[in-house]
Amino acid sequence: MTYSTELTAIHEAGHAATMAYVGFPFRCVRLLTPDNPSGHAGAVEGSRRPDVGNPLEVRNFLGCVTAGELAVRKHFDGAFPKSIELPSSDACLADRAAWDRAAIDQQYCSDTRTEIARAILRQAARDAMAWLGVPEHWAAVREIADALLDHGWLTEGQVKNVLRRHIETRALTS
Repeated sequence: MTYSTELTAIHEAGHAATMAYVGFPFRCVRLLTPDNPSGHAGAVEGSRRPDVGNPLEVRNFLGCVTAGELAVRKHFDGAFPKSIELPSSDACLADRAAWDRAAIDQQYCSDTRTEIARAILRQAARDAMAWLGVPEHWAAVREIADALLDHGWLTEGQVKNVLRRHIETRALTS
């Protein structure tokens, strides 16, 4: 196992576990081979874009997007970053300007829309950090990452089963 393979597994597990938790559907999460045409090392596949008319769904989706990078930071740095940077490594946010225009009422000027979009992203990242910070949730992310390293992919159902088991364990011991 290489550092980058472990990093990718943690990153994708952060996305997938958070998506399963907030109920955002996907088909599978997998590690990709180095020769894949996308150039990405991993992917959560079969998800859809959120309904931009539903602010909670947009915020939950953006929390899922930021959870990948935040999981990597927590795993390798031992903590979340003190300041929340907008993750540029995720392809899902590469078209952030289009998201700004679609998700925020056009009555605001461009600079205001950008500031509102950044505030939404920062709040979504804080939501993801709060969720990933729960020990049982973090244990589920680690187990999902280990399963990705062992098997290369997991279905949404398998991710939900891992998550459910960790959450039920917490409820039983509380």
